[in-house]
Amino acid sequence: MSAEVVTAIGAIATAAVGGSFTVMAYKVRRNNDDAHESNRRVLDSIDRRTEQMDNKLDRHGEWIAAHGAWHRGRGDNPSD
Repeated sequence: MSAEVVTAIGAIATAAVGGSFTVMAYKVRRNNDDAHESNRRVLDSIDRRTEQMDNKLDRHGEWIAAHGAWHRGRGDNPSD
């Protein structure tokens, strides 16, 4: 075999191996991007629900304060 043929076979083998790794890396990256998107959607959902609970808790605290003031205005002792 001549040096040119060996060089050509080596170049083809290198391209095949390198191409295989490139395709595999692309698929792994795509799967990773999909997983990140899925996790982002879950975290966004948790954020919305936490915000809703925070708002409800704030409103409930305001209601409790107003209700305690109502009792004090009537002369009730809230500790009884």
